Amino acid sequence: MPFDALAFDEAVEVFSNPLPRGAIRGEAIHFCNAYSVALAEISPEFCEVVARGDYVCCDGVPITWAGKLLFRGDGLTWDRVYGPDVMTAVLARGDKHQSRHYFLGGSEHTLGALSERVREIWPNTQVVGVESPPYRALSSAELSEQVRRVRETGATHVWVSLGQPKQDFATAFLAENLVAKVFAVGAAFDFLAGVKPQAPKWMQRSGTEWMFRLGSEPGRLFKRYFWGNPMFLYSVAKGLVVHRP
Repeated sequence: MPFDALAFDEAVEVFSNPLPRGAIRGEAIHFCNAYSVALAEISPEFCEVVARGDYVCCDGVPITWAGKLLFRGDGLTWDRVYGPDVMTAVLARGDKHQSRHYFLGGSEHTLGALSERVREIWPNTQVVGVESPPYRALSSAELSEQVRRVRETGATHVWVSLGQPKQDFATAFLAENLVAKVFAVGAAFDFLAGVKPQAPKWMQRSGTEWMFRLGSEPGRLFKRYFWGNPMFLYSVAKGLVVHRP
């Protein structure tokens, strides 16, 4: 899985700007963590759809550690480019860049809370649409209708929160069919809306955020961490053999 080694401020600057006039397709931006790497180990299809993305950001601190370990001496910047933080920073610049934002995913309650929060904090940032799709897979006709609805709003930034790997496939599809920047941002909606607690900053910086999230949602996240973390370490070990830093 290819990652882009970006400084956080650089990523925010790039992602805040709408696509240039005359663009004929969108951009797919994926935020990937240790669990993403674990999924890529067992799903070539998932790995391929992420690899085709325009940007693959280091969403988790362990990814930045692995990058620094595997590619030390290459002069690369391995900042954590975390989906919720990027989304917050891009929304804060909405007025300056005249961007138009569409939120796809989450429950109606979460989307309502998120929209209200954006209006309160950044009143000049335009939210042009929200959509809570059904949990099941959508038919071809439903996907076409979804694209039509988003396109008609003139959205420049589409934020997708459907959980992995579903959101990454949706992001790739939307970027191919819209002229917009499309972001697969995971739990960002829940955190920004205030409907789920976020780990303290010291846990985020120390790479122990997963412990906080597991404690908050043990039933849903047990497999992600107790299967995903060892699989991620396996991937890093393979990388040490292949790259020989």
